Amino acid sequence: MFTAAALCRTGGFLVARGRPLPVAAVYGRCRSNTTRQRWFSSTEDNRSFEEYFKALQIHPSFHDEVLGEAKKQTGSDNLTVASLSEALGGDEAVVLLAKSIQKQRRKEQKKRRSRRVDVILQIAEHQKTYSWKYGESLLDLVDKNRTDIELSLKEDMQGRVQGSCGGQMACSTCQVYLDEVTFAFLPPPTEAEQDMLGLAFEPQSTSRLGCQVKLNDELVEYAQGNKIHVFVPSEVNDQWLD
Repeated sequence: MFTAAALCRTGGFLVARGRPLPVAAVYGRCRSNTTRQRWFSSTEDNRSFEEYFKALQIHPSFHDEVLGEAKKQTGSDNLTVASLSEALGGDEAVVLLAKSIQKQRRKEQKKRRSRRVDVILQIAEHQKTYSWKYGESLLDLVDKNRTDIELSLKEDMQGRVQGSCGGQMACSTCQVYLDEVTFAFLPPPTEAEQDMLGLAFEPQSTSRLGCQVKLNDELVEYAQGNKIHVFVPSEVNDQWLD
């Protein structure tokens, strides 16, 4: 029988109600050996904590933070269920701590969702700055501002950034060119994205599909000291229609 941590390392799946689920969906998040704390002196202690938290109905994704707080209170890495409960003030206090962690995470998620950064969108010699919302793709940004872009930059966007496949990476009509610094900061495109870019209109070394570039935590942090410049190609090759 594989542990959740082992399945995470191998990209394994758990089966629930007849369908496979990624471990992260069941276990909250996967943790590598380099990031997961070594709280236990034995596998038996580990199992005891799992059973203890399960009895208190505390989700596995909160275990490390609860244990971390107990470590601060006791000053010991080798915790037991008894020492954890005593350090935190009893079972009810352990549950309250887990709930406070959950509440704080929700606040952080809400804060992230409200984040925005400025993006300079350029078509030919015209450019304008638009607000890019957390979680949106560059294609979403264009779609949301399409009318204003056409009026402000005096260009027909239908022939430039279409998103014919609806952002399913099955066409090349949302190709954009990024500035070199932003392009270098992003994770490399997948093989599937590279295949579609190879079919795009005049792809360049900094080409990306707009549907695949989304505003995440890393880009928000990057944008605090850098400008994100997006250039729109003059035409598209619509592979979705071909």
